[in-house]
Amino acid sequence: MNLETTAGNLQSAFRAIAGVAEPRNTIPVLGCARIGGGKIAVTNLDIHASVKLPTAGKMKGSTAVDVRQLSNLAKHIDADETVTIGEAEGLASVKFNGSAYSLVSLPATDFPDAPEMPDGSPHTETGNAGLAAAVGRVMFAASTEATRYSLNGFSFRTFDGVQHVVATNGHRLAVEALPFIIDGAEGKIVHRKMAHLLVARKQEPKAVTFGDRLARFEFDGLEFISKLIGGTYPDIERVVPKEARPVFSLDRVAALKILRRVAAFAINSGRAVKISKGDDGDLELSARSRGEFSCTEKLPGTILDQNFSGVGYNFNYLIDSLSMFTGETVTFSTTSEIAATPALMTCEADTLRIVQMPMRV
Repeated sequence: MNLETTAGNLQSAFRAIAGVAEPRNTIPVLGCARIGGGKIAVTNLDIHASVKLPTAGKMKGSTAVDVRQLSNLAKHIDADETVTIGEAEGLASVKFNGSAYSLVSLPATDFPDAPEMPDGSPHTETGNAGLAAAVGRVMFAASTEATRYSLNGFSFRTFDGVQHVVATNGHRLAVEALPFIIDGAEGKIVHRKMAHLLVARKQEPKAVTFGDRLARFEFDGLEFISKLIGGTYPDIERVVPKEARPVFSLDRVAALKILRRVAAFAINSGRAVKISKGDDGDLELSARSRGEFSCTEKLPGTILDQNFSGVGYNFNYLIDSLSMFTGETVTFSTTSEIAATPALMTCEADTLRIVQMPMRV
C-alpha cells in the first residue's frame, strides 16, 4: 500500500477514533488500525470506528498497523510535515523529512469488517440538536458493575410526549429531555463506552441509525457503529416520582462547597451524610463515623415542609448531582416520607431531573 498525507491529518484522524482500540488484547489485529479506502478504521468488536484520511492523490492498497505506534509517532511530527506510509512484505514504513520508521504490519484482510446495519433500519437526521450533550448530563448515574450489565449505559424512553435519555445504577437515576425523537431508539440501551465516545467528541452527530442490535452515529468524516446492550431497562415512568411535594431546597454552589469539604475530611470513612433540621430550625449537614470523626455544617437552603426532620444520602452522589445542574437552587421533592422514599431533584430553568435513593444513617 502507499499513501501521502500530512502529520496533522494523521493526528486529527487518530484523535477522532481514540479510545476505541484496546491497548491490551489477545488478538493482535485488534490493536491495529486498518488503513485503506481513504479511511483509518479501528475496532474492539463492540464498537467499529472509521474516519476519513485526506491524502495527496489516491490511497493505494491497504494494511493494518499498530495503532498506538503510528498515532504516537504522528503526535511527534510537525503538523504540516508530509508523511508517506508504505507497506511491503509484512513491514510498514513511515517516512517524513528524511526520517524513516518501520513497524510490523498485518494483512488488512485479517481486520474485522464493519458490522452492517440491517436494511430499512430507522434513520434520523439529528443535526446539532443536542443528543451528545444530553447523554453527557446523565451518564454519571450509569452503573459500572458487571453484575448489572443492562444498566452499564443509557437508554431512550418516551413519556409525556417527549423522548428522554436516561441512566441509572439502581441507587440514583438521571433523565434529560431530547428536543426531538430518534426513530427506532425507544428502549434501546447504548453501552457506556459508546456514550463516552459521543461525549468526548464535543460535537453532535449529524445522523443516527438504530437497528435491533446495532446503532450507527455519523459525524462529518467519522462514523461509529456500536453493538447495543441486550436486556430490559427499568420502567422509568414508575421510578420518577409524580406529583411530588417540595421538602427542602439548597443553594447549589454553597452546598457543593460544603459537601466537597466533608468528602475530603471523611476520605477514609463512610460516604453517608445527613441533612436535617437543626435546633435553630435551619438546615444542617452532619457526618460521623464510629469514634473516628464527626462534623456539622450549616447548609444554605430552605425547609419547605415543616414536617421534615432528616434524610441520609451518599455524599459522592450528591456532589455528582449538584455538579450536573446549572441553576442556583436545587429542590428535593418526594411523594412520601423523604427518609424512606426516592427524592426528585430539580433545578430552576433546567430540564435535567435526578432521582436519588435515601441512605440509612
